[in-house]
Amino acid sequence: SQIIEQGSAQVHQAECPVSSSLVPGDAGEAPHSKLKRSLHELAAAQVKEVPLKRWEDYGDLVLVPGGWVTAAPWSALPEKEVWECVGRSLGKVRVAVKEEIDAGPMRQSHVRIAHPEGCADGWVQTTQHGLHYEWDVTKVMFSRGNVNERRRMGKLSAAGETFVDLFAGIGYFTVPMLAGSGAAKGYACEWNPDSVEALKRNLKRNGVDGRCEVFLGDNKESAKGLKNIADRVLLGLLPSSEAAWPLAVKLDAWRVKLASDITALAAAEGRAWRVTVPHIERVKTYAPHVLHVVADVHCE
Repeated sequence: SQIIEQGSAQVHQAECPVSSSLVPGDAGEAPHSKLKRSLHELAAAQVKEVPLKRWEDYGDLVLVPGGWVTAAPWSALPEKEVWECVGRSLGKVRVAVKEEIDAGPMRQSHVRIAHPEGCADGWVQTTQHGLHYEWDVTKVMFSRGNVNERRRMGKLSAAGETFVDLFAGIGYFTVPMLAGSGAAKGYACEWNPDSVEALKRNLKRNGVDGRCEVFLGDNKESAKGLKNIADRVLLGLLPSSEAAWPLAVKLDAWRVKLASDITALAAAEGRAWRVTVPHIERVKTYAPHVLHVVADVHCE
């Protein structure tokens, strides 16, 4: 597939066979009304309720639930004709059918391209808050519901910080952190190779790839060289990221140790100080994963 720039818009062109029958009908008719009319004509029966009440729109691809085609009257029709009808009604080249997201740790997609026949291109793109995301819907998921959190991550005050995203996915939070928060450097860990392919595309597409290193593999192994490097650790994993909390602490262990050591030294001198380290300035790197830093230590 390819993305063609047209002014400020991006048009995804899928590498799929396109039938001339996939031309939208009356441009003035609402998509839901057009879909109901077309399905009624296809079923040759009165359709009281349109089985598709919601769908996800990604350029020339529409992503729809698929269970309804197994019920009457649709189950009596060739499935190919049903999906072609859906695509034609909604003015889409590709119709993708989704099932439940894989319950495994990689959260893999169970989407298939149902129309047109022979199409294997599942790449789509969307834009949120001025940032561009691309992914293959047949291989990885995209959580549209995290849109507000993605916006918040881009508005954080993280000037000059280094962060580690232990569950980066396709860059849900890595991209906005690098693009909008002022963060200087990001390290993105992800063990799904399909997600990593999309992550690298999204970093480059948004012009932040030069400030992010991507680590493919289990973060318990890939993040071993990142100890004492992070100002901030992102732990976006469902249903829980608790298993990665010990690793997150190690990534920021030097800041914790510095505060603890100075607290102990003050106590030895009879001073009950409350010690915090609000900022660590990274001056330069003089060896792999070895940094020259300056710490601001607040004692009260």
